[in-house]
Amino acid sequence: MMLQKLIEHEPDRVTELYAWVLDGNDAARRVYQRLGFVFTGERQPLPTSPGRMEERLVLRIGSDRGRG
Repeated sequence: MMLQKLIEHEPDRVTELYAWVLDGNDAARRVYQRLGFVFTGERQPLPTSPGRMEERLVLRIGSDRGRG
C-alpha cells in the first residue's frame, strides 16, 4: 500500500499524514477512517467551489499515533 511505503521510506521524518475530504463523500470518509485517519475538526471551503466544504483528517504515525 502506498501509505505504508511512504512511512517505511522516511520512518523518522514522517509523523503525520493529512487528507481533505469533501462534504458528502462518505465512501472516502470510511476509507480514511479504516486506515486510521481521524477528523481534526478543521473545515474550509473547497478552493475551486467555495460553496462546498471539505474537512481535514490526520493519520498520526509512531508514538504520537492516536493523539488529537
